[in-house]
Amino acid sequence: MSQVLEGKITKRTKSRIRIEITKESFESFCNAIGLYRKEFLDALDASERDHRSGHLTRRKSLHELRATPFIRLSEPRNYIPNTTKSGAFG
Repeated sequence: MSQVLEGKITKRTKSRIRIEITKESFESFCNAIGLYRKEFLDALDASERDHRSGHLTRRKSLHELRATPFIRLSEPRNYIPNTTKSGAFG
């Protein structure tokens, strides 16, 4: 199933393009990529709770996330993620 996001280029410069889309088209796009899924919304809520409670990790680049194993803050402190080939990063 392919989704088409219809838009109109309203401004163009050497380094930027401004595109306008309708609200309905944007909502259809968000639905197609899963931004309205319950799992995503739950993860977003958990992230906001962690941010409000001060559980922050400063990053200079998103590339640092590849080098750092993912550990949820709700996991026990002695939790060691499975990083073998059959694990989450394999």
